[in-house]
Amino acid sequence: MKIQIVSKIMFLLFFTPVLIFGCFADSNTTNTENRESPEYFGLDTGVNDPSAVSYCYSGTSDEWIIDSPESHGIDREVLKKVDAAVFRLGGRQGYVIIHDNVLIHEKYYYGNKDTLNIAWSVTKSFGATLIGIAYTMGLLDLDDPVTRWIERPYSAIHENATIRHLLCQTAESDPPGDEFKYDSALVINTLSTIVSKASGMPSKDFAKKYLMDPLGIKKYVWLGDLKGNIFFGAGLKASCRNLARLGQLYCNGGVWNGERIVSQEFINEATTPSFPEANAGYGFLFWLNRDAGTWYSALGTKGTGRMIRDAPENSFRAQGFFGQIINIIPDLNIVAVTMGTTLNIESLYINRQFWNALESVILSVE
Repeated sequence: MKIQIVSKIMFLLFFTPVLIFGCFADSNTTNTENRESPEYFGLDTGVNDPSAVSYCYSGTSDEWIIDSPESHGIDREVLKKVDAAVFRLGGRQGYVIIHDNVLIHEKYYYGNKDTLNIAWSVTKSFGATLIGIAYTMGLLDLDDPVTRWIERPYSAIHENATIRHLLCQTAESDPPGDEFKYDSALVINTLSTIVSKASGMPSKDFAKKYLMDPLGIKKYVWLGDLKGNIFFGAGLKASCRNLARLGQLYCNGGVWNGERIVSQEFINEATTPSFPEANAGYGFLFWLNRDAGTWYSALGTKGTGRMIRDAPENSFRAQGFFGQIINIIPDLNIVAVTMGTTLNIESLYINRQFWNALESVILSVE
């Protein structure tokens, strides 16, 4: 377990400057003649030219329908206490609460509603959704062997691993599905290459056409390689409002503005542990709150029961380093998002504190 924690710290040291400085290049200026690294499955990290791996899409601000909290049974004086409690977490850029498809509260401690934050591993849940869209379109099957799409996968991936195993972070064990091993780099980014191959277009273009544009996410940064394979592990920069759109899509059962984006079948599978003996708290790159056995966090924290004790059992979340969080509560049709840089890389602890701050408001909505 110590080796896994050290490897994650090394990943942070490498990836942070790329995320921070890479966003200044537009995809239209990418130099496709740059030398590519010889990764087994054709994924180039672009480390020889970090500016070339940035894909930036800028447009109008992403607007939500806004309603008063009082219309949803929430007292503004209570929200002031919540604002203070979230502030005390430290390093928060802001947070938003969505109920019944409308924004009922947002608070920013620096920047504003359009400020882009590094989403870290929340990116994984966006990537899982791209797999879900491809599955909904009939382009691939969740139980396809990885080798159907990539002849020579990255060596750490077991030869019998499937797309499902990659989505559940169990592709490296022998047999696949037997052990949870959290990855944010070459193993998980294999899914991006699969989306590119299955769709016949670079995954960055697939994401824009079939996920970001339909959801109305106009301003974001999603890093990728020189072939247009976006990084699924941790390559997205977006605002709190943008992340909330993904959460609302899942609350809506895969439908946005009357348009089916991803199937309910996929969402059901994504929010159920396929391999509960490996990790009962993990679905398809989403963290679950089911009382289904033993769960493990990204850093190896272990427990049983609900990961967030007082949150509804069918709630689930996208979660990334330093407290990037999308809490999705289908029973209440609530999405609660926070972003920032709280200096604790175990985001489970940050999310527990975030839930404690919000609980009185969330459970009082009407």
